[in-house]
Amino acid sequence: MSVRILSLYKEHSLNSVINFFRSDVRILQIILMGTLLLVGVFFRDFSILPIQIGFTFVAGLFTQWIWTKFLKIDIAYFSTMITCLGLSLLIRSDFIWVHPIIAAIVVSSKFVIRIRGKHIFNPAMLGVMIGIHFFPGTWVSPGQWGYELTIGIWLIVFGFIVSGRAGISEISFAFLFFYFSLLGYRIINFGYSWDVWIHQLQNGALILFTFFMITDPKTIPNHRIARVFHALLVACVAYVWAFQYFKTNNLIWALFLCSPIVIVWDLLFKAKKYEWENSTIN
Repeated sequence: MSVRILSLYKEHSLNSVINFFRSDVRILQIILMGTLLLVGVFFRDFSILPIQIGFTFVAGLFTQWIWTKFLKIDIAYFSTMITCLGLSLLIRSDFIWVHPIIAAIVVSSKFVIRIRGKHIFNPAMLGVMIGIHFFPGTWVSPGQWGYELTIGIWLIVFGFIVSGRAGISEISFAFLFFYFSLLGYRIINFGYSWDVWIHQLQNGALILFTFFMITDPKTIPNHRIARVFHALLVACVAYVWAFQYFKTNNLIWALFLCSPIVIVWDLLFKAKKYEWENSTIN
């Protein structure tokens, strides 16, 4: 009898955990991105201090708290935590105060820069743009992961996007298809070794961009077909930016330049706006 009770208890506990993660996919995303950050800080020398990460979270969460009190709304802090993790994973700075200032700015942007009930710019992407252009001693470090860790991350995030964000995963896979097709065309056209194409997979920033930035449900087109077109547009802009104009941070720039086009996609392709569970704004 006691064995049966213990078995039922374990089954109930497991179901409770599964339902907890299913209640909001952002919870799983926070755990995954947090794990990547911890591994990077303690095992890959990500060149970011724990105090910088801590200040980033304090500034981001406090900023949202101020806005929610001002607007008299009650929303979850999951998206802000994801933004703080994204900033910590992507941005590097010589100064402790840069990360928290950027966090405060981009979290505020979600409440200020809005059209048709959606914020236009992905906060982490906007934070990178602000950091590298307005704060001296700030940069993006895309090659910080290393080959072995990068391959493992690819496997993890593929599983995450399929299981956790099946409803919007087509934009990730469409972007990868279009972007790597363009890179393949370049290799064939110039006669490069395919090792160059494989090397592109080792870009940690590409992983974060593909699965945690371009997939932001609040800044992508509402309609599935529009999301595929948007992925094509971002891939083309990223390719031209890197290989026609030979400029850095092509993925971030491509998403930044294409973000306002989402307004057009939503007008052309009518669909219901994505809503988080128990959320009114973020």
